[in-house]
Parts: sequence; structure tokens; C-alpha cells
Amino acid sequence: ARANWKDGFAAFGVNLGRNKVSTDDARWLLFQLGTSFSLLVLFFIVINRSLNHYISARVDYEIGINHFAPYCDYLVINISSPNTPGLRSMQRRADLEQLLLHTKYVLDHMKLETPPKMLLKIAPDLIDSEKKDIAKVVLNPKYGIDGLIVSNTTISRPASLVSDKRAESGGLSGAPLRQMSTECVREMYKYTKGQIPIVGCGVLLRSSSPWVSSHRKSKLHDSLVLSLMFDFLCASYLFSRGFFQIKRELAELLIRDGFTNVSEAVGADHRVKR
Repeated sequence: ARANWKDGFAAFGVNLGRNKVSTDDARWLLFQLGTSFSLLVLFFIVINRSLNHYISARVDYEIGINHFAPYCDYLVINISSPNTPGLRSMQRRADLEQLLLHTKYVLDHMKLETPPKMLLKIAPDLIDSEKKDIAKVVLNPKYGIDGLIVSNTTISRPASLVSDKRAESGGLSGAPLRQMSTECVREMYKYTKGQIPIVGCGVLLRSSSPWVSSHRKSKLHDSLVLSLMFDFLCASYLFSRGFFQIKRELAELLIRDGFTNVSEAVGADHRVKR
């Protein structure tokens, strides 16, 4: 079970049971979904390392790509879950380069007519030098990364978090992560010089904050606002409010700040004002 409480509206991603669904079962489900919808449906598949330490990380990701690449629009290479031992070490430059060379080779070798875009999901707890290293890697086309997802949950415990559960281990999301994740979007845009799409992830809360949060991250350089609307912690709030309300209120924020569309807002905080 995930620990939830109202103070600061946060949740720890600790003690979450791993899904027991096999890759074959998941692939069958994706095929059924893909052939059942007449509307436009975008499938994001997140590939994470398993807890099986007898299998190398590269093999784990290779299995995920081979199983799911034909059925999705975006593949996410997740190297930032705090609940998988050793996973975040894959964010070190040398390890990351080796991993991404392999994932690109695997995807290219499949020779798909329409291969999925490859996104990299990073943690918010990176130090400055690590962020710069990641930026250099993802900007190099030989590693095959089409965008960044910023960010996963944090292992830190901000001073703003007031709860008797703050000592629990695991990933923290929700309101206490807002400033850290937003700043991480800002810094990764700066280090990548706006040359690669950045997907803001997480920190969508109640009331008007989902649309405010998405607009704020867009101005920092969030190229895919849609992803902001499906945070795994807050989906129940968003679906109850309705997708069309999110779209309408986001449009109102854009007009308020003098933008005619989302594209104009992307990276606005980094552009020189004349």
C-alpha cells in the first residue's frame, strides 16, 4: 500500500507490490487496446529494471524493448526509480552511455516501420555535474534519445514536509516535490539549450493547480503538457475534473499571459525579454 495523507498532500512510493503480470500478458493487453480504439490513443510504455540481479540491466531493457516497441508511440527508459536498488546509478555518464548505446542498437535492429520515440526519465535529486553529463548524452544522436522526462520522485525530505511518516524510505511525490521538479525542468532546459523536448512529470494537485502547474512547466520548457495531466498520484482528481476542463483552464492561463498557443509558452522563461 502507498502511504497517503492530507498534510502537504504527499505520497511515498514505498512498499508498492510489483505487478505480477508477465511481459507476454502485458503485450497482449496492449494489442487488444490498440485494436479496440477508434480514437487517437498515445501509448507510453515505461521500461524499468527488474529486481532480478542475475540479469544485467542491459538485458532487462532489451527484453522490454523487444516486447513493447511494436505496440507503443513512446518508450520510456526509466533509470530513476528510487525503489529499485542500484537503478539510479545508471544515471552516471559512463553507465548511461553504455545502456543507451545498447537500447538504440536493439531498437534499430528491430527495423520497425514506425519505431517509437525514446524518452529518458531522470531523478530530481541529481547534482549539477550529473545534470550536465545527462544533457551532453541526450544531445548526442548516437544514443537515440528523443526527449527527457523530468522528473521521477525524490528521496529527499523537504523541510516543508510535516508528517510523522517523513522518516519512511522510498520516493516522495506531491506538493513537496513541486519546487524541486520545476527547478529540474528549468536546469535541464538550460543545459540542453532547448534542443530536445522535455516532458514535465508529476506534482499535479487539486483545485486549479494541475493547470497552473502545467502552464508553469511549459514556460520553463515543457514540450508535452499532456503528460502533466496523467500523474500517477493524482489521476483520480484529474479524471473527476475532466480533461476538457483542464484544456479550457490551461487555455485561459495562456491568454492571460499573452500567449496564443502552448508552443509560444514553451521555454518562455528562458527567452531574452526585449
